[in-house]
Amino acid sequence: YLVHCSGKTLSKAQHGSDISLFIETHVREDQIVLFGFMTKQEKECFLEVTTVKGIGPKIALQVLNQLTPDQLCVAINMKDRAIFKGVSGIGPKTIDRMFAELKDRAFVNNFEKYFPEGTSDSSGEGDQSIRGDAISVLVNLGINKSEAFTLVSDIISKFPEYNLNEIIKAALSKVAVR
Repeated sequence: YLVHCSGKTLSKAQHGSDISLFIETHVREDQIVLFGFMTKQEKECFLEVTTVKGIGPKIALQVLNQLTPDQLCVAINMKDRAIFKGVSGIGPKTIDRMFAELKDRAFVNNFEKYFPEGTSDSSGEGDQSIRGDAISVLVNLGINKSEAFTLVSDIISKFPEYNLNEIIKAALSKVAVR
């Protein structure tokens, strides 16, 4: 079978090795097309993006080629237009439509439930606990969830050795600078 995958999915597959994919089948009058995803979260995100008027499966795959599911949720929550600049087939009107049609979806507003922290990287379990705790603290201090997620993810990627207190201090200093 020919299975269409995003570049991110293909980069995770090693040449010559066996992999398992979550498959989505699209049936049209003249063809049957298969789309493959490494994670269930990627497939769910793909299905949500294809519900937007004007976005078909190939453009949705282009979106996932550039963004992870959690990055997409954060971008929609924060209405970050710049993140979609490199996605071919998506213009300003489509971006606006995506923001409007996906902003109230459960997968966007509760992305921590649908896309547990770290789905797009391979951090250890301890990192996930610290990440979740840091996000929770920042939310309790009045920062919205998507911004807290972005701040904490950015800090952990740059400084993986930081403990909870250092992550929170760094995040608060970034917020104070704005």
